[in-house]
Amino acid sequence: MQKAKFRNESGSVSVLVAISLIVLAGFGAFAVDLGYLKLKRGQLQAAVDAAAMAGAVKLVGYGTVTNKVRSDVASEALEFGHENIKAADNPAAAMQINDVVIDTNGLGFVEVTAGLTAQRGNPVRLFLAQIVNKNQADVTATARASIYCIKSTNCLKPWAVYRPTSFTNADVGTSVTVYTDAGITSNWHGSIRLGSSSGAKDYYNNIITCVNEAYSQGDVIRTEPGKMKQDNKRGFDYLFNQDSDAKWDSATKSIVGSNPKFGDPSNSPRVVTVVLTKTINGNGQSVVVDQLGTVFLETVDGNGTVTGRLVNAFSTGPRDDSGKQCGTLHGVSLTADSTRGAN
Repeated sequence: MQKAKFRNESGSVSVLVAISLIVLAGFGAFAVDLGYLKLKRGQLQAAVDAAAMAGAVKLVGYGTVTNKVRSDVASEALEFGHENIKAADNPAAAMQINDVVIDTNGLGFVEVTAGLTAQRGNPVRLFLAQIVNKNQADVTATARASIYCIKSTNCLKPWAVYRPTSFTNADVGTSVTVYTDAGITSNWHGSIRLGSSSGAKDYYNNIITCVNEAYSQGDVIRTEPGKMKQDNKRGFDYLFNQDSDAKWDSATKSIVGSNPKFGDPSNSPRVVTVVLTKTINGNGQSVVVDQLGTVFLETVDGNGTVTGRLVNAFSTGPRDDSGKQCGTLHGVSLTADSTRGAN
């Protein structure tokens, strides 16, 4: 009987193993570089998020958007964006002035794009993908921050500005009276009672601090009867003296000269949140929070009459999607990026 003969296939196996190793190496290279690209894209997304938010916050503070305002908003966005891009990625190339879009339709938004691309001269350098002759890749990211109306606040001052019609964005820069010695009705001069407070001492403290109680559009607030002229003057002086160099710029309808320690002018102690009302109950026993507004305090006279400018200001708080007339207190939120899309 003849023995079966088997061919020596060791050479074929070696070839298959070699091919498999090459394929596995390719997959490994792809996985390593894909992870790195995700890391770079995440870093870039964080940078455009920060830039868009900073630009939108800056935009809130202006009542009129001039070319200079656009330049200031774009510069603010770029400053924050560049701070969040690694030096090795060339921040100046990754995010440029033309990458900042400022839209003033409605309340407005700021959109920022950044890229690590061959066209910008800063593509992402790959590691193991060079095995398959892939040396670099492009990564981009976009973010949009939109301005919205705030419907409630927990830092209200004890003042209400009365006007029989709603305020609109066209009223930004209008001089308003937050307290008048002459009286709005025979029993009310503009003061309101917040929380459980009562009396002159509480009233003064409510001017210089914040009452930690939320007030929203539609709320009814009791008024403070009688004249509070001395407490108004003391409270005004306390706030004014902390930022006495701040002034109103009629060209851009914004605050200039505020002490840098406050950062954005919206943080100045002279920018106060007040009730905007067109609804007085009785002879002034209470008022309705028809809108929330912000006022830049300017003057006080010997009788305690306080005046200021209606201003747009940034704050934090819940969004108002009710369709009610917006006041001048605004928030900012991210509403789109290159992964979420617009919403």
